[in-house]
Parts: sequence; structure tokens; C-alpha cells
Amino acid sequence: MSTTIEQIRAILHSIKDHNGIDILNKYSKVLIDVNEGLVIINLELNYPVNQSIDVLMKEKIVHALESIGVLKVYINITWQVMTHVTSNLLKSYTGVKNIIAVVSGKGGVGKSTVSANLAYSLYLLGARVGIVDADIYGPSIPIIMGVSDQPEIIEHDRMVPIIKHGIQLNSLGFLLDYDSPAVLRGPMITKIFEQLVSKTKWCDLDYLIVDMPPGTGDIALSLAKNVPVVGTVIVTTPQDVSLMDVRRCIKMYKKVGTRILGIIENMSSYVCPHCMNGSNLFGSGGGKRISAQYDVPLLGELPFDNYIRSQSDIGEFLIFNNPLTNIANKYLDMSINLSKQIALLPKNDRNIFPPIVSR
Repeated sequence: MSTTIEQIRAILHSIKDHNGIDILNKYSKVLIDVNEGLVIINLELNYPVNQSIDVLMKEKIVHALESIGVLKVYINITWQVMTHVTSNLLKSYTGVKNIIAVVSGKGGVGKSTVSANLAYSLYLLGARVGIVDADIYGPSIPIIMGVSDQPEIIEHDRMVPIIKHGIQLNSLGFLLDYDSPAVLRGPMITKIFEQLVSKTKWCDLDYLIVDMPPGTGDIALSLAKNVPVVGTVIVTTPQDVSLMDVRRCIKMYKKVGTRILGIIENMSSYVCPHCMNGSNLFGSGGGKRISAQYDVPLLGELPFDNYIRSQSDIGEFLIFNNPLTNIANKYLDMSINLSKQIALLPKNDRNIFPPIVSR
């Protein structure tokens, strides 16, 4: 019977999702029992799984087990996002398990739109998610999220995040008038950024998305040194002028020891809504080339879509209003890929048990 259980275990560890990524990793907990011909499998995963993915995963498992003659099977899947070791080995903030910075080498690549829709995609998977707008000079999250309220200030000058569609939010844009510029020097910018991240009372977040300003300046260095970030996601377009800055961005984050979790290629293609012919407005294959050159996962490719632009301008998520569209599915795929990349990182076991003091 132990051989049968080992065969089942081996089959489970060989199953991949529709993106070719293993459904189990070294932190997955697998309990198998065989009782009078019925195989009972309990899986505990460390990345979010919503009901739709749960069904697809179970179908894959049942199909795989049929190949070794298992015809009666009961499968139970649970999940819990773990706190992972940060790139700079700093202790995670209270109320936040994993901080992910969404960055770009240059502006205009759609980083903030990607940040917002990626966050909501993770939320749809079942995770608790927040966004902090770190683009101090040009905060766009208030517009993209359709929020103009000011956060409440509580004890010890902490801010209560604003909640929209289940996402916890904070931005300097909430504290400024709509068209007021942030006229600040470098040291003040980094101070405000660190306060937005660390002085917000985040509530039990699995993932905090940091929408970074473009480039490799003060805030990028402050993130790498002073914020307990698990890694970065780099957004680019396929064109060479963007890829040139992405290379600089990758080298900078590697130099300061910050993990790169993956690349997202935005505006990868455009399909005319009238004739349905496709064209590559900004070239093609840039994300794949960067991914191969630097051995960084390509999390996904997003087409140029005018509907995304119009939704962002009125403060709505594309996925919220049109969850069944092709691009909505691409965002969900990217969020799955990202959560699985994070799930592979070393887990943070510190402070699980109280310190033992001998007297």
C-alpha cells in the first residue's frame, strides 16, 4: 500500500497547471490515505486558489490518477499564503506578509494600470491585497481606483487605508488637491514614501503591491534598503527604447540584492476592433528576449486595449466590469504565475515561536 501512496505522490508532483507551472512546490503539504479503494487526498498550498482554479486543479488530478488505475478519489484543497524571507532580510511589517514592488525602467509603459489590475486579480484569487502609490511626483492610483477620500489619521500618526473593491489603498494623492504638484527634494520624497508604506495600518494583507515611480532613483534605492520587499515585477513594452531601460533596471536591482520575480510585457499587440486585424505597435518579443537574457520569468504579455484606458480614467477595474474577456484572463494568469513565483521563495519562520529564555 505504501508503494501505491508513493505512486500517487509522484503523480501529484508531476502535474502542471495550464501555464506549465507545477501545482505543488516544496512547501506544499500532501496527505494521502487509501481506504477500501477510495483515495483521499488533502492538499495545502501556499498560494491563493479560488473556486474556478480549485475545480480545474481537481480535474487535472483525477485525470492524472486515472493513468495509474485510481478511479475513486476524494480531493480537498486548502491554501494559506506564507510570509517569505525579504530580499534585504528585513522583518516584515505588521499586517503585511509579502511586499511586491511593480517597477519600470521608464515612464509611459502602463505600470500603474498593471499594478491596479494585478492587485485586483490577486484579490479575485482569494488573497487579501493592498496597493501603496509610491510615485510621489505623479500619483495616479487615486484616479485609476476612482478614490478621492483622505485616509483617517489614528494614534501614533498612523493612517487607515482606504478600501475600494476590497483592495486596501494609500497614496500621497489622497492628501493633495487634485491638481496640486508635489514640490519636494530627494530626502523628503524618500521619507514620505517610507511613511506611506510603514505608517499605514494595513490589515492582514497577503500581498502589498507598491506602485513605484519609473527609473532607478531615490525611491528605488530606499525600497531596496529600507522596505521589507520580497521582490520586484518589471513592466515593459516590447520596443527597444523601453528594453534598454529595463536592462538598466534589472542590473540596478540585482546590484542592490533585490529579487526580480518576473517581467510583464504590456502593449504587446493591438487588435483593431473594426477589422480584427492585429498589429505590433511597439514591436514584438521584447519581454521574451529580456526574460531569456537575464533568466527572469515572463509572467505574461498584455495587449494594447483602449477599454483598459477608458476604465482606468473612470476609476474602474477592467476585470471588475468584464471578468470574462481575454485580457481579464491574461491578468488572472499573470497573478497566478506571480503568486507561484513568490510561493517558491524561502519562507520566513522567524517569530513563529516565542524566544526561550533560561534563567
